[in-house]
Amino acid sequence: EPEPYGSREFAVTLEVPAGAPALDLKLVKGMLTVSSPSMRSVFSEWNASNPHAEVRDFDRIIAVNDVDTVREMEKELQNPGTITIRLRHPEKIPLTIEKRDRRLGIKLKGS
Repeated sequence: EPEPYGSREFAVTLEVPAGAPALDLKLVKGMLTVSSPSMRSVFSEWNASNPHAEVRDFDRIIAVNDVDTVREMEKELQNPGTITIRLRHPEKIPLTIEKRDRRLGIKLKGS
């Protein structure tokens, strides 16, 4: 049973059929993340069945089948069969910036 939605770390078990296309992974600062349309489609069935443990954009993949290096995780994700992916939701930090009728001097860009 997955951990509750509010937990930052949880596991997803998926069945990858033989001949399935390789997952399109995004490497960000040495971490694999969920951020591409193909990754979202892979997890769409899981998310529909497990809304309390939804896989979302920017979730970090921290292990696949108990391996935790990027190179090994990429290899595991290319193999057909049952895979268990351990993910971690990013920490959310609320931020308020007051402009006060002047330029901030910073450029904010969404990913």
